[in-house]
Amino acid sequence: MSARSMSPMPLEAGIGSPPLLRPVDEEEAARLSPWPFRLAGREAWQPSAKRSGSARAEYDSGWYADLLDAWQRFLEAAPPAPRHPGMAFRFFDALRRANNAAMQRHPEIYGDVSLDAYLVSAADQLYAADLNVFEAWWRNLLVERVAWAHEAAPFGTLAEIGCGSGVNLLTMYSRLPVNRIAGCDISPNAVDAVRRIASDLAIPAAMRVGDFLQPETLQALVPASGSWALLSVHALEQVARLGMEWFERVVALQPPPAIAVHCEPIQWGDGSPFAMSCARYAALNGYNQDLAAASRAAESAGLIRTIRTERRVLGHSAYNPTSILMWVPARSA
Repeated sequence: MSARSMSPMPLEAGIGSPPLLRPVDEEEAARLSPWPFRLAGREAWQPSAKRSGSARAEYDSGWYADLLDAWQRFLEAAPPAPRHPGMAFRFFDALRRANNAAMQRHPEIYGDVSLDAYLVSAADQLYAADLNVFEAWWRNLLVERVAWAHEAAPFGTLAEIGCGSGVNLLTMYSRLPVNRIAGCDISPNAVDAVRRIASDLAIPAAMRVGDFLQPETLQALVPASGSWALLSVHALEQVARLGMEWFERVVALQPPPAIAVHCEPIQWGDGSPFAMSCARYAALNGYNQDLAAASRAAESAGLIRTIRTERRVLGHSAYNPTSILMWVPARSA
């Protein structure tokens, strides 16, 4: 086989279709997304006040309020067959495609979106990607990392903080060997939706309206018996400053989690050009910037032991990529 035949080729969607994943430089990235110009200060950007009471109420009464109606329509359109947990995967898959298509109606936020050539990132490289395929890849990353965590520290209950629509909990229940899910969110409509979907599919679930920064909300996630894992997926990013204190609260739970899995945009402080762009993105949007520092402080204080990290693995929002941080309580390590 020649060297030429062994060179990397873009993944092809099919004859006459754009590549599923194609590397791009900063110049082309700026044609695919407004974010390169925003990060360079060449285009103004004013983020929404995500943590304000009015913004929370709007989100709760908007997208999450519509979630139950969407679920009901899905059930009514489903073939007459016994319901099963795998239906959650089908529902959220269809919802994801519809939400991606809706981005094209908001160029003031997302720019002129092409779902066949959407700006994403993987391992610090920018790509133009088929967004629906890339997001399915990203979702599988979450499942595979939680599966790895289950092998490392077996657990029966998977508990997610800031669970939102429940897409992670409900789909992971159907794909992983867990027997119960638990979660919390500040949106009452989100929690109601997860409860309803779980009930309709006979999935054991304990959901709570509450702020995951509060000890009582965290304690409510702990099962009455058996081991459990703590999961966060782009939830801690909403906390401007986390601090070591949050880790203290988690390890003080009775019992503490067997393992914690954070799938979050993490600012590691490594100083590479792409890392600096990601840090700038976080600063512009008011996202968390101290998760890595807080976890290191917690480890130095003897609270936790980090067992796995992966930096900027995949980003369906190119400059807000998901990193992986896993830890176990130090006293159980």
